[in-house]
Amino acid sequence: MRKFLVFIILSLIQLNSVLAENLENLEISGISVGESLLSHYSKDEIQYSIKNTKNFYKDKKFMGITLPTNNNEYDKIQVVLKPSDKNYKIFSISGMMNFDSDMIGCKKKMTIILNDIKESIPSIKFQKVDSIHGYDKTGKSMTYGYLFYFKNGAIDLYCTDWGDKISAEKNWVDNLRLVLHSLEMRTFLESGDAF
Repeated sequence: MRKFLVFIILSLIQLNSVLAENLENLEISGISVGESLLSHYSKDEIQYSIKNTKNFYKDKKFMGITLPTNNNEYDKIQVVLKPSDKNYKIFSISGMMNFDSDMIGCKKKMTIILNDIKESIPSIKFQKVDSIHGYDKTGKSMTYGYLFYFKNGAIDLYCTDWGDKISAEKNWVDNLRLVLHSLEMRTFLESGDAF
């Protein structure tokens, strides 16, 4: 009986690891990549956010919208949709935490989240990626973070240190983002066509 119980426990642990390695089983504020945003927000709330916060990527294949969150984990969330999709399928979702002029605090929080991810999904492959932010054409904004790869997408975990000019123009503050990307979105971002 004891051997049978140990086998069941080990099977559940392995199953949980397999499930965690599937991006669609991960959530930010209860929302997953691949599902409809209509499962979490009304059509009116989505339309309001599209009208007021949409950011198109360079070729307008995708747009990002910012929405309020209903928990204390994040200051806001951003989702990436296709402009013509009336089902509002989510291709990317990010939880954002503001760290206005506090890059040290941002990096400390990022390290805590990094360790949680590595502990939860020990077999996940990742790389450290520090780079100039592609959106800021002045080259004065930086991202510091990590990229985790899945078969069907990726997780980005990074701090953005916005340059003074773009920060003033857009009213943006330095922030930490935890982002879940579908494979299609991650491939698009890596293509160089996004910004």
